[in-house]
Amino acid sequence: MQSKLPEKKDEFSCPSCHMGKMLVRESKHGKFYGCSNFPECRCTHKWVRGLTLLEQLEEDERKKREFNDAMPINFIDDLQ
Repeated sequence: MQSKLPEKKDEFSCPSCHMGKMLVRESKHGKFYGCSNFPECRCTHKWVRGLTLLEQLEEDERKKREFNDAMPINFIDDLQ
């Protein structure tokens, strides 16, 4: 079944399948990025006004690093 959501081209390839392009789509819940290779690839990412997908992914990685750096080392070892 083909999606009837409006599409707008974005210059980023899909971080999951690496074959599709991430497109800005809109649903009843708002805008989001979705892979052009849908339904084979169901990769999605939130859309934030004023930020590109690349900026969002970089921000998410930065937050993950900060979170991991704040964790006590023995707590991280216990998780593994």
